[in-house]
Amino acid sequence: MYKFEEKKLFNIINETVLEILQEEKCIVAGGCITSLFTRNEINDIDVYFRSKESLMSALDQLIGNCTFMAHTDKATLFIKDSSEYPCQFIHFKFFNDIEELFNTFDFTACMGAYDFLTNEFVFHKKFFIHNSQRIIKFNHHTAYPIISALRIQKYLDKGYTISKPEFIKIMLTINNLKINSYRELKEQMGGMYGVNYDKIFEDIKDDQNFDINIVIERLSDLVLSDDYFNMPNGAGSDKSPEQAVISYVIQCYVVGDYKIYKKGFKKGIFGNELNSYYIILKENTIVKIIESEDMDIDASRLSTDDNEIIVYKNVKQSGDKYVSFQDNNFEYRLGEEIAAKNERGLFFVESLLNVTNACHSNNEDRVILKAKVSINNMINDLQFTKCVPLEIINEGR
Repeated sequence: MYKFEEKKLFNIINETVLEILQEEKCIVAGGCITSLFTRNEINDIDVYFRSKESLMSALDQLIGNCTFMAHTDKATLFIKDSSEYPCQFIHFKFFNDIEELFNTFDFTACMGAYDFLTNEFVFHKKFFIHNSQRIIKFNHHTAYPIISALRIQKYLDKGYTISKPEFIKIMLTINNLKINSYRELKEQMGGMYGVNYDKIFEDIKDDQNFDINIVIERLSDLVLSDDYFNMPNGAGSDKSPEQAVISYVIQCYVVGDYKIYKKGFKKGIFGNELNSYYIILKENTIVKIIESEDMDIDASRLSTDDNEIIVYKNVKQSGDKYVSFQDNNFEYRLGEEIAAKNERGLFFVESLLNVTNACHSNNEDRVILKAKVSINNMINDLQFTKCVPLEIINEGR
């Protein structure tokens, strides 16, 4: 049943992401499913997980292979390709079944889901009725009723209506919230739908004595600027979404095997020292190099061993020799340790995918060299003082 809608859903999800959702038995639910069945524009794809292990496995496969747009304690927003729909991994809670998930949703009109465990759509019994009638019916068990109140306008703009009793239900549910700290208030007011009302209190410490009058005054003085509604970057305004996601994965990871190195300071083009940079490895392959003042990484997670890494570069084939394009006398001999001639070191890239787009990739006499290097011999980013060439990936063209 609903095979057309299933094919349409699969078609709007990036192929790589779709494979991850199928492998991890995820659930796609909410506005995407509603738009799919009401023929409205799809904004993004909300994905829910059955366990933290499943979430971490999915994020693990995306690091280095997508663009992270936002990350908070509630959700991670990313896009695999700029021409495709953004995808949001929601992780404020994990769900064993669809009914448990629907119990956290606010409106019956968005209680539709596709379950990759059973490969079928699942709907609330009133899903189609309330969408066809364009009415908002509120679920008072929802996780974030303040956000629900803010979302009403979104549905009104789509032609839905809400009765006064339903609106009062939302207000009474909010009134029933037990908010006794700024941390609890921030939890209720932001971090998942792109509207950062929790920014009002970002200068107030979570453990500061809670005063509802301060909250009301802050709201009264609120200036609605374009910047105010920007997507949240994550924990700390100076941290990019990608840094926040990597930090989150490193701190929470329970499957797989990451190593992370902090390499002092990155040198600028004039020799000046810039921010610290971090090298994240998995199975001797560089996943990412992140420049940051300080990532939120437990010091005990930092690796100090002399780790070997696999890297790649384009070199010139000259007869039975493999030499540098810049210096034909500099030879890469397989199995032998090769030292750089100067302080700039030897330049590499971290993957076969990147080397095919690197310098000299269009030269007819070019071949790809796979080499082994050490973190401790890293000068700056992917420059090393020495390497051991291992093999030639594609001799000739």
